[in-house]
Amino acid sequence: MAKEITRKQLESLAVLQCTLVEMAAACGCSIDTIQRRVDEFYDMTYTQFIEYYGAVGHTSLRRAMWDNALRGNHKVQIFLAKNHLGMAEKIEEKHTGEVKIVKITDSIDTDQPPAEEKKKKSAPKKPKAKAKPKSKAKKKAKYA
Repeated sequence: MAKEITRKQLESLAVLQCTLVEMAAACGCSIDTIQRRVDEFYDMTYTQFIEYYGAVGHTSLRRAMWDNALRGNHKVQIFLAKNHLGMAEKIEEKHTGEVKIVKITDSIDTDQPPAEEKKKKSAPKKPKAKAKPKSKAKKKAKYA
């Protein structure tokens, strides 16, 4: 016995952007059965059917988004502004060509010179005396 599939079922699933496999699973039938029903009910190919009812789904979604935006949903308003009005969050930097070099120091007290300058001004440290190598005692040959 053939599975009873209605036009309304097929249209509802297509509006939701269901794939052929998903439609067959939802209706509990094979992919071939879905394609045959589309051929029986509509004067179009399966691809045309999906394109048409998929567009109906897009329209419904767009309408819902629009209604949300008009009711004050700020996230949807931002999304629509960016995607439909071409708005964007851009940070523009204007370069004048002037380059200013700033020296960053690790000194907190502005009256004190930076650590680098302190090292330069302090007296040089005396090098540590090197330890003298221990002289090797001459080994005396023991002849017995």
